[in-house]
Amino acid sequence: MVAGAALAMNAGVGGGAAQPAAGQSARCPDLYAIGVPGTGESSPNADPASDRGMLSAIFQPMLAAERSRTDRAYVPYEAGFGGAVPGGQVPYAQSVTGGLQQLRTMAHSVIERCENTRLAFAGYSQGAHIASLLAQEIGRGQSAIPADRIAGVALLADPTRYPGAPLFPGAAGKLAPDPPPGTVADGLAELQAQPAPAAGGGIGPLRDLAPDFGALTGRVASFCIDGDLACDSPANAPLLHMIINIAGQALLPLDDPLTALSSIADALAATVSKTATDVVDKDLHGLTPGSLVLSHEKSLSQRLAEASDPRSLLDDPTGPSAVLRVATIALNTLTSIVGTVLTPEDVCQIGAVGATDPLAGLATLSAKTFASMPKRSSAPRFTQVVTQAFNAIGHLVSDNLELADTDVWGKYQDAVARHNAYAVTAVAAGRPSVHFIADWFIELSRAEPVAAKPKPAVAQPDVLAATAADKIVPDPPLTVPEPPSSPRKSHKPKDGAIEVRSGTADPAPVRIRPESAEAKAERLKTARHVIWALLLSESACLLYTGRRRLVRTGWDTDFLDTTGVELRGHRR
Repeated sequence: MVAGAALAMNAGVGGGAAQPAAGQSARCPDLYAIGVPGTGESSPNADPASDRGMLSAIFQPMLAAERSRTDRAYVPYEAGFGGAVPGGQVPYAQSVTGGLQQLRTMAHSVIERCENTRLAFAGYSQGAHIASLLAQEIGRGQSAIPADRIAGVALLADPTRYPGAPLFPGAAGKLAPDPPPGTVADGLAELQAQPAPAAGGGIGPLRDLAPDFGALTGRVASFCIDGDLACDSPANAPLLHMIINIAGQALLPLDDPLTALSSIADALAATVSKTATDVVDKDLHGLTPGSLVLSHEKSLSQRLAEASDPRSLLDDPTGPSAVLRVATIALNTLTSIVGTVLTPEDVCQIGAVGATDPLAGLATLSAKTFASMPKRSSAPRFTQVVTQAFNAIGHLVSDNLELADTDVWGKYQDAVARHNAYAVTAVAAGRPSVHFIADWFIELSRAEPVAAKPKPAVAQPDVLAATAADKIVPDPPLTVPEPPSSPRKSHKPKDGAIEVRSGTADPAPVRIRPESAEAKAERLKTARHVIWALLLSESACLLYTGRRRLVRTGWDTDFLDTTGVELRGHRR
């Protein structure tokens, strides 16, 4: 659904000449960095060129080092959490959706205006959630922005961080970022970051957690301080994601608790409804009481966590399908009690009557049902499915044991302080995350295109190596034919190449490079002279030993042919 929404939104961008957003710089530097501030650090009317919040510790050193090569802009958006914290009053989910669309628009503006400019994204907290979603779209080829135009993406306290992900998600053991495709950035190899590992994962919706970033893997870094609940929440706690998702789609004004409770109740009711629909439609198998089976494709905790995501809207066929399944089970339960089975004709008759007169339809159903009362069987048994349902509910506890572990929650006692410590907590050689990212973006702006390599000479297809030692073998001398007792196979050379025979019983031909044009012309001239000499020799043989004979007698000359016919000459 995220991919479809992304493509739909992208389709309306870039129809004509791109214009920068209000307050966004129109320059086209080597590197254009777009920052997405965290919750409470932005607003829809914020100035894109005004440095503020956590990301200012990245962009200000970057501009100071390479002002001509770099530029930056901040995404103005709600940055709210339903009014629970300073910032916008809209729910978190709505704020993320608006920020993502604004980031897409600003990125497209730069890409379309600046042909040779590469982009870099930086996001903090809620802003990291937004930047991660766009990076996932680009890396998977679901965006109109080419992946090779993205130089790097830096995420701080990312709610979409995959549990236990390394610094560069999808590239375990990697300590330095990759350069943009087709470029060389020598300074990047010297940037070695070794942050303390965080075993947990992001607290965002399960569908947004990213194990890698597709084509951008190696150019996306996710910085997470151990104990920061935003990116290091317990890995095995699906219900925690459900709670956060419900809070993220609710209005939470601190001065209006009734509105907050009502909003939470609505979100919880929608979650339960979606979960029940998914369980009936995807996990419940069978149509009769005795055959009902509850499968375990996904645990109930996972179903609740997925259903709590406000983007998991019910598909049109899903709701009616679940209702039809429940109705079928109920009807089969009724027929198993009274011992009768309604035929399709009975169902059509009842439906036709009930469409015009519901009471008459109900009477018809009762008449057909109770007419077979003597054939009723024992009450249906739901033992199997009921047992499985209780087991699934019991797994809610076992699937979320970390939520009840006091040791786990002990490291989150100062989660807020850790969440705000990315400007002071060192990750490389005494440098905090923000300084490492600033140096990273500086080196990206200095990246140079890879020098074009000269194309290698293409060898002729009929040219082969002479020998293993690559030596030229001279023309073989003329030899007397060998007697029949030692026959040899004849190998015909191809493509004008010279063939060299060895003395073995079954020699393998050896090919050498063809002669030059001058040598070939000289050889042809010599061959013509030899041919003419042979022709003259043959003519002499015919005159003296061939088919004719010359007889001279006195002054008379007789010419005798081989047929015995005498031709008499005359005296001169």
